Amino acid sequence: NGNNEHALVVSISHVVADGHTYHQILSMLSPNAAIECLSPVRKLQTFLPMTNEAIGQEESSFLTSIGLMINVAMSFLWSRSCGQRTRAVARFVDHSLVHQAKTDAQNRLGKASDEFVCSTNDIITSSFGKAVQADFLIMAINLRNRMKYLESNDAGNYEAGIPYGPPSFETPEAIRASLLHGPPYKRTHEEPLPSTISSFCGFRPTLITNWAFSMFKADLCLADTSGEMTAKLT
Repeated sequence: NGNNEHALVVSISHVVADGHTYHQILSMLSPNAAIECLSPVRKLQTFLPMTNEAIGQEESSFLTSIGLMINVAMSFLWSRSCGQRTRAVARFVDHSLVHQAKTDAQNRLGKASDEFVCSTNDIITSSFGKAVQADFLIMAINLRNRMKYLESNDAGNYEAGIPYGPPSFETPEAIRASLLHGPPYKRTHEEPLPSTISSFCGFRPTLITNWAFSMFKADLCLADTSGEMTAKLT
């Protein structure tokens, strides 16, 4: 435009790539970034059975169940027919509250103040599930380096969702416990999954995903003929 400003648009379909792959490619646009060769080989034949192993056969079946699919479709049709608009709401994370939540978790478990008991993601996941009063909370998990045959440089969609009932996301340490001893990575409280009939309606499934990947950079430094310019992500 007249201010000599430019827009950098990086668009990758979620059909072929997940957030891990997206941010790997995005971060490599900076001239000082290390270029890593990603593997485009699809591991479909091994990944689908591995998903069942990763989160449990019953849990995998629930996430693709007719009841849950109808619930999602009906929610979409209801919002469209009633003229409701999807709202985007942004919130900042209060780091002092995160620190206090970690201290509270340590106290509940009787751990030392410097001992790791839960992550910021565990805290936000637990808090979010309770805030929206989810009947079931589904947390996306990157399975790279958690399952055999899946490595950091595998480009594609290698995520799964772990379903939690309210007892399983009541505390951050409950979320953490589900990730410590897998596979399968699953809720520590063995409350039954919703039946097909109960998940048709009046049932509130909620999804949360974390895009705070280690390779994510808030700004990209792009080289041009006059030196360098910084592209801020929005």
